[in-house]
Amino acid sequence: MKRNDAGRGGEAAFARPSSGPALGEAADAERPSGGTGRRVLSAAIGLAVLGGLYLTTFHSYLLFHVLAEGFSITVGAAIFMLAWNSRRFARNPYLLLLGVAYLCVSALDLVHTLAYKGMGVIPEAGGNFATQLWIGARYVEALSLLIAPLFIGRRLRGDVTFIAYVGVFALIVASVFLWGVFPVCLVEGAGLTPFKKISEYVISLVLLGSVGMLLRRRSSFDPAVLRLLVASILLTMAAEMAFTLYTDVYGLFNLIGHYLKILSFYFIYLGVLQIGLARPYSLLFRDLRQSEQALKAERDFVSAVLSTAGALVVVLDREGRIVRFNRACEDLTGYTFEEARGRAVWDFLLTDEESAPVQAVFRELQSGSFPNEYENYWVAKDGTRHRIAWSNTALLGPDSDVEYVIATGIDVTERRQAEADLRQALADKDVILAETHHRVRNNLQIIASLLELSRERADSAEAAAVLRDARDRIFAMGLIHTELYRADRFDLVDMELHVRNLAEHLAEVHAGRSTDVHLIIAASNVRLSLAQAVPCGLIVSELTSNAYRHAFEGRPGGTIEVTLAQLPDQMVSLRIRDDGVGIPEDIDMAEPKTLGLQLVRGLTDQLGGTIEIVHGDGTEVIVRFRLVPAATAMKTTE
Repeated sequence: MKRNDAGRGGEAAFARPSSGPALGEAADAERPSGGTGRRVLSAAIGLAVLGGLYLTTFHSYLLFHVLAEGFSITVGAAIFMLAWNSRRFARNPYLLLLGVAYLCVSALDLVHTLAYKGMGVIPEAGGNFATQLWIGARYVEALSLLIAPLFIGRRLRGDVTFIAYVGVFALIVASVFLWGVFPVCLVEGAGLTPFKKISEYVISLVLLGSVGMLLRRRSSFDPAVLRLLVASILLTMAAEMAFTLYTDVYGLFNLIGHYLKILSFYFIYLGVLQIGLARPYSLLFRDLRQSEQALKAERDFVSAVLSTAGALVVVLDREGRIVRFNRACEDLTGYTFEEARGRAVWDFLLTDEESAPVQAVFRELQSGSFPNEYENYWVAKDGTRHRIAWSNTALLGPDSDVEYVIATGIDVTERRQAEADLRQALADKDVILAETHHRVRNNLQIIASLLELSRERADSAEAAAVLRDARDRIFAMGLIHTELYRADRFDLVDMELHVRNLAEHLAEVHAGRSTDVHLIIAASNVRLSLAQAVPCGLIVSELTSNAYRHAFEGRPGGTIEVTLAQLPDQMVSLRIRDDGVGIPEDIDMAEPKTLGLQLVRGLTDQLGGTIEIVHGDGTEVIVRFRLVPAATAMKTTE
């Protein structure tokens, strides 16, 4: 089977997140547009409303105040309703924080309106109470506008935010009416206190800081919305400056301040409420639009990457039909994506004998089982067969069933052919090596037999001994080839088996010399290359034969120990020890006199080792040499 991507004509099935539209940006609807006439009409209506509001002052300033504050209270509550009910859709918490904050501000403004001088709703309420509540509301508004941009892109819990602002509201109201700890803001007949005037300046500075915060985050806002929010904040600052100048709650500057506040809330209305309601996708569903745009960007990105990938990538639907077919598949098969789209792979890409097995594997994939290292042949448009190695995965649908099977494949046709050729070459080499060892063994056996015939016809005992020694040496070499011919591998010789077989042969040859010679062999876990095994075996044969011939002269018998062990640092130790009469101490192995010891010296040099004779109760000869890997030994021999 296979894996996914998009071909030249196909689209990728995946998406990569990317940036989307800014906060407040319109989605599908057009922006509010109107000609000069419409703007003039809107301005005329606004001026008429403000003029009508001014006329109410001639009847009752309290009526003007109630209407002005009622407008801002209504706008603040509406902002909260929009923000609160859209919090699950709008993941950006800027609007949520602003909505909860303006609910708190509207609540404080409502209490401020009820406590206004002359309202008579709250007993003993005078200008100071209303002014204190006003300052408290403006601090909440300014600080909220300052910190709100900090939460853009962050998580904000609506319930915790709501409870926090309820606590702020309760704290301000209690400090004014219950505890009396809120600083005095207005003294009847004297005017505003320094605290009130300083607070207005502080609030204005905080509002100026909030403008800076908005401008720093301008990329998160639609330009039109940003302009409206900045204008609203600047109007609020102007209102605060006006409120630093009045001495009478019914005075001119108090009137101007309320006009400016109405305008600032009107711009908030335009920037948040009107845009949010007229084009709800811009606020409520902006994350959805961002995801859609990100999906398209990711689709194009994955399509570009997979179309240039060297691996075959295929996506099948639940019925096994091709829905994605990348460029590598097109190049391999000769079919375009448009030709392959909607067709099952077993209908045109598989051999007849593989169609049923591949369908069976596809059913396994649908059940959630993904077999590894699955291979099958694809037949190209020109009839060429390609062996493909597949790895598989799946995309699950809403019901957790396999909706798409995605497979990635690699063309391993040449690799598999090379592996088959290599296996055949190795098999041929094994046959040749086995035949070579067989012929060498037979030839050495013939030579040994000829030497034995010659020994039997020798005229002197000395000649017979020379021929016998030559025969034993030939037998030692032939024994190695016999063991290699029977072994599973030809590069290493099991020295324990070889030494035991060699020792048994020598025991039979020298059985007439003594009936009580005990031979001990210890050579476990030692394997040598052929280049080292032959000289090592000849040394064992030579020294063991010498021990049989000379160590027990005049004695009924004894013990011969042959020990072969691998030492640390890749060293090998060969020890031949007997408890016989001992070798003369004047023998110098550097310049041995006898042919047998000369042969041992030469074989040791061939191994690159050292030889040592230990005198004592009998004789011990120790040969040490470094273990050479089979491949290195073969190159050295060549």
